[in-house]
Amino acid sequence: MGPVRAGANWQVKGYVRKTNPAFVKLACEDPDCPFFGPEGLPLEVVDEGLYNRPPTLLIGTVDKFAMLTWRPEARSLFGLDNPPKPPPDLIIQDELHLISGPLGSMVGIYETGIEELCRRGDGVLPRLSLRRQQ
Repeated sequence: MGPVRAGANWQVKGYVRKTNPAFVKLACEDPDCPFFGPEGLPLEVVDEGLYNRPPTLLIGTVDKFAMLTWRPEARSLFGLDNPPKPPPDLIIQDELHLISGPLGSMVGIYETGIEELCRRGDGVLPRLSLRRQQ
């Protein structure tokens, strides 16, 4: 995926531009691949797509989680809209180096809120994973 030299020109492989509504779909270009075709890979990288089709695996940064308070449509990530859907099974928070110092206190508040939003009816929490970016 990404830019590939084709003779004297460059082509962008793996990204298919869609219209109505406008978005980019990630797709394999090998016809033998199960992710070839209009469905593509089951990935969303734009907020609106994530809200429309909530994932079971969510990878985000501290600033992305901070936006939850400003984006009402983010409720869908945690199954709070009708019809209700289950919250993510796994959340990976990237860029842990950002939480040292004063920002760490704010992250702790968001983390507690996110854990509560992820709590299922049976009280079980999904796995929360913190990964340090190299």
